[in-house]
Amino acid sequence: MALTKYHQKGHLTHPGKQTIKLFKMKNKYINSKGLTLLILLISLSVMEIFLLVSYIPWRTAIRREMEKELIFRGNQYVEEYIR
Repeated sequence: MALTKYHQKGHLTHPGKQTIKLFKMKNKYINSKGLTLLILLISLSVMEIFLLVSYIPWRTAIRREMEKELIFRGNQYVEEYIR
């Protein structure tokens, strides 16, 4: 299939559809819509990893705070029982 001058400039046309611009990378054309989706998926994956890593210490801190409160309440019951 021979490419026209329009195709060689980085555009691809389909009958009845709008023009899709392409990016040329290492002599291969990549659809810009697919590239945007790929970048979005990679960035969401990286964000998810950072959130999972930060969730574990956050959960541990909350659990320790709840344990401190329970120990305080238990000591209050002991003090009241002794009096």
